[in-house]
Amino acid sequence: MQAKMSVKAIDAKSCEIFMSADFVVKGGPLGLLMGSLLMRPMMKGVFKKVMTGLAYHAETGELIGEKLPKNTQIDKLILG
Repeated sequence: MQAKMSVKAIDAKSCEIFMSADFVVKGGPLGLLMGSLLMRPMMKGVFKKVMTGLAYHAETGELIGEKLPKNTQIDKLILG
């Protein structure tokens, strides 16, 4: 697996965060199927949570624990 994360400044008060990953599952056709149907959606969900937590922390300075803040708090940041 290879992953890439970057943060790019847009202006003094905003930035763009980017995350991508590429992985190869061993096991031939069965591994390919398992990667496409199980692992890719799971990893997409994990990455979304990581990036949401990063955005929330960057804006508020609050530490993120096991659970993300409520969607109403996050929506205010994203919709601005």
